[in-house]
Amino acid sequence: MKNFSSLKRRLYKDIFYTILWVIISIPLWLNFDVVASEAKYYENYNYVKYEFLNSASKVINIYDDLEALRKCETQDILVYNDSNTIDNYSLVLKVNKNSNANLDSIKINVNNNIEFLNNYNYYEDVNNYYYVIDSASIVASSQKYVISMWGTNDYNNSQVDYEIVVM
Repeated sequence: MKNFSSLKRRLYKDIFYTILWVIISIPLWLNFDVVASEAKYYENYNYVKYEFLNSASKVINIYDDLEALRKCETQDILVYNDSNTIDNYSLVLKVNKNSNANLDSIKINVNNNIEFLNNYNYYEDVNNYYYVIDSASIVASSQKYVISMWGTNDYNNSQVDYEIVVM
């Protein structure tokens, strides 16, 4: 019986010291918020990177489709993910709304797939249209895009202010 009461006393003593240690250590961990801040940094980290392989002219000329495939300068983009983490991305054509060109008459060639620009889904804000050219997931690999744009006969040869971005 005496062993049981001493065991009980030691157990209460251990519980008391454990609770005391937790209470004392909480302010220390809150002051050294290193682990949480490091985790917050990687929470929204984007593993997808991209590189423009050449610098193409932004002039849009009028061509028919076959002539455009031979003469139109391409913009080559490499999208890659070096990590083993799956990450999503979207290849977006950002067009300034101040451009006075007829966007319905612009054709775009993405990896030998020719479409009118207005066939792509787009979003807009106050200043820009955002045409979603491609959306995909990528993990430990790369994807190359070869993009060219030209106007059809309805195109009014106006200036189009655009850029290609990966989001």
